[in-house]
Amino acid sequence: MKKILSFAAVAAAMCFTACTGNKTSNTTEPDSLCCDSAAKECCEQKAECPAEEANTIVATLSELVEKGDAEGIKAIAAQFSEKIAAFIARGDEEAATKYAAIINNFVAENCDKLKNLGVATAFSDALANVQGLPAGITDMVTNAANGVKSDMLSNILNTVAGAKDAAQGAAADAQDAAAAAVDAAAQKVEEGKDAAKEAAGQAVDNAAAAAKEKLGL
Repeated sequence: MKKILSFAAVAAAMCFTACTGNKTSNTTEPDSLCCDSAAKECCEQKAECPAEEANTIVATLSELVEKGDAEGIKAIAAQFSEKIAAFIARGDEEAATKYAAIINNFVAENCDKLKNLGVATAFSDALANVQGLPAGITDMVTNAANGVKSDMLSNILNTVAGAKDAAQGAAADAQDAAAAAVDAAAQKVEEGKDAAKEAAGQAVDNAAAAAKEKLGL
């Protein structure tokens, strides 16, 4: 269950980086990796969600591995291959790579169980006939069958963590600046009060002096 939740967090992380990365864009083309429901403004025109789909497959794979369903895993591998082929066909290599990273990190984490079921290479075998497959994805899938995880997800999470820290730092700086502005304004008010009191006191003194002069005092 913890592994499934971790992959869900990664899917959300992908959405965060995709949405924040296109926040200032004037294009109406929906981001191919924006999928988190919390980022609704990025997803209103989106017909599919690669990261969420990958996360769903991971959840299904987890159940199939626990059941020892080798044929079910092979069927999922075939679906995986079709989805990767579709991404490549429309020129969305980034989506294909990140989609593959989520699923193949699960494969790497569970390679021993998959080997016991005789399906450790099911995903690499399924990709054998995909045309135009980037070498990075081929290496990723091959390595996953041997228990080697992709650096892709770690890089994504590090990017998100950095963005979050930067946002928090900017918010803290803004709060400090606002507090300083309030303090400065309050100081000016106090200075104004003091100046007004001094001016009023001087005016009283001047009036008293003038009165005394008229009276010859």
